[in-house]
Amino acid sequence: MEPPLGQRKIIVGIDFGTEKTCVSHALWNSIQKEPPPIFSLTINDRIVFSSCLALGQDERILWGQEAYDGQQGTVYKWLKIFLYDPDHPILQEPNAPQLPEGVLPEELVTVYLRQLYDAITEKTRTLYPNCDEGTDYWFGWPATWSNESQQKMMRAVQDAGYGNGPDRFFFVTEAEAVALFFTYHEHYRKSLKLGDGCILICDIGGGTTDVVTMQIQNSSINPTYELLSRSSGNDCGLAAMDAALRGYVRSLPGVPSQRLLDKIGDLKRGFNGDEVRPIVLPASGQRTALPKHIKGCLNPTIEKILSLILENIDASRQMQRPISHVLLAGGGGMMPYLRSHIGVKLEGIAEVLYLIEYAPISVAWGATLRGALGRAIPRLQFDRSYGLEATSEAIVHEEGLDRRILRKTSIPYWIVRKGQEYAIDHEESHIFNIFHRAGDPATTIINLVEHPGKCPSPDDGITLVPKGVFEFCLQLQDRDSILRTGDECSIKVQIAWTLRYSKQQAEVELVASVKDAELGRKVGILDGHRLVH
Repeated sequence: MEPPLGQRKIIVGIDFGTEKTCVSHALWNSIQKEPPPIFSLTINDRIVFSSCLALGQDERILWGQEAYDGQQGTVYKWLKIFLYDPDHPILQEPNAPQLPEGVLPEELVTVYLRQLYDAITEKTRTLYPNCDEGTDYWFGWPATWSNESQQKMMRAVQDAGYGNGPDRFFFVTEAEAVALFFTYHEHYRKSLKLGDGCILICDIGGGTTDVVTMQIQNSSINPTYELLSRSSGNDCGLAAMDAALRGYVRSLPGVPSQRLLDKIGDLKRGFNGDEVRPIVLPASGQRTALPKHIKGCLNPTIEKILSLILENIDASRQMQRPISHVLLAGGGGMMPYLRSHIGVKLEGIAEVLYLIEYAPISVAWGATLRGALGRAIPRLQFDRSYGLEATSEAIVHEEGLDRRILRKTSIPYWIVRKGQEYAIDHEESHIFNIFHRAGDPATTIINLVEHPGKCPSPDDGITLVPKGVFEFCLQLQDRDSILRTGDECSIKVQIAWTLRYSKQQAEVELVASVKDAELGRKVGILDGHRLVH
């Protein structure tokens, strides 16, 4: 397992999920060009651990499967949901344990993550006894978590001991981690026959559903990926379905047993949706439910998931990068009824792919790879921010049936922010609505500007420093990209940019286009950079 000598670092990817936790690890070496082998971390003969916490006898802290199986004291499940959605239906159930008085959600998460940290440290010291240059921990989290939820998670991670001494911790969205797993994991890539093109991966987890769209290239040899969009939905996972099923069981005559409430979630694993006869409920004796009632419990969440998928498909169409395949992953991706329901809805839009076997390690594995790629590939960090500022932007003003197109004060769109790290050849794009009046020249200008701060504001009183002028001619014949009222019009122009590094100089290549028609390109110099390995 030990690679040749060089600058070495342990990379650990952690998927702290709503229902389960997984950990993967790798040993990065500075002299290796390819990503290192990635392995699942086994603790107590398991690679999947329940995200549970309990206090046993003699105040002993129990975590993982030991807490889940234990019958002593209060068992805290759904720890992750406490961080971002304390009003989640599953936390409002009669038997759901409440947080101890005076205890913050992140404090309970800290206790769990500390147990995990101790177990990881013990294992990695055995696996890599001669690596003393520290560990990089990469945690997955939902793409649309609020700043407040992110801050809670960061405090919990830091207080649990991650990042001490030479160690560091980072975060990657669960959507990107899953995308990396399926892009680079040869077994799954071949079984799914993922080819070049745009694919949407929908990772349906316990508390959230994460959606990512990406462009895959060189899929058969050395795959690369480009993220096009990513999003997630809270209260949009298996926990919400389970809460609805439990609510339905409680509405039936009689008092349901605790065992029935605990097992009712298993019903969705084998439910196809085409059943005709009443379905016997698990652990209930002879109690049954009509298929239409089961659908009524599952459909609201499935429709939310479908909306997320369709939003991303529509966004990709607008970028002229249509989605060819939708991959349903995560625990929810194994549900027969969800598969068939979404498959029918997407018929004629995109081909729906499924996994033959569940891949619980996908987020942890992808997070580990993200850490390995981040260390193996040099990145650019800047001591200032750079933005693109249109000299003439348009805004549409509507009052009733009256619509006017006005020229608005331009605010820079920041393409580089101070202190952040960017991969070399990093690509992004933004749509500018350019104002044009009939009779004016067809040329427009995008200014490259510099600001010394990290989060520039138009009200901070700091004068922007001009760094370059990007001038190009508009195409006034493309009606699909032009909104016109009288002599004024708003033209949608896409500005794409790529960060380059050559001969110790950082550059940004700008390309202006309307749909597929290129209007011009320009290379600008970016100062104040350093390479981060």
